[in-house]
Amino acid sequence: MTAGATPIPDGGAYNIGSTTQGTPLVQTITVTNAGSVGPLNLLTDPPTVTGDFSVTNFTGTSIAAFASVTFDLTCLATTPGAPNTGTISFANNDFDENPTTSPSVHCHRFTCA
Repeated sequence: MTAGATPIPDGGAYNIGSTTQGTPLVQTITVTNAGSVGPLNLLTDPPTVTGDFSVTNFTGTSIAAFASVTFDLTCLATTPGAPNTGTISFANNDFDENPTTSPSVHCHRFTCA
């Protein structure tokens, strides 16, 4: 998962920036299938978000080898204070990421101020 050219590791954190209360802030997130075998299937459509965030423009759930999909992550900025925090997660069929759980769930923490 990346935000622009910045990688966001599984379990990692990313600050999408600053905005004023009531002015949403949008960051396009890219999910890439770095594997060479079969499609990566995202089983949560759209990804699940918590906190003061939403997901729109999710472009697909099946990612061919070395291909990617995108979605827009929006910090809604409805509450004052810094930072607003939330997580984004999706189930998928990538058994490499978590060999003890099928399907694995990827969760990332985002903040905006």
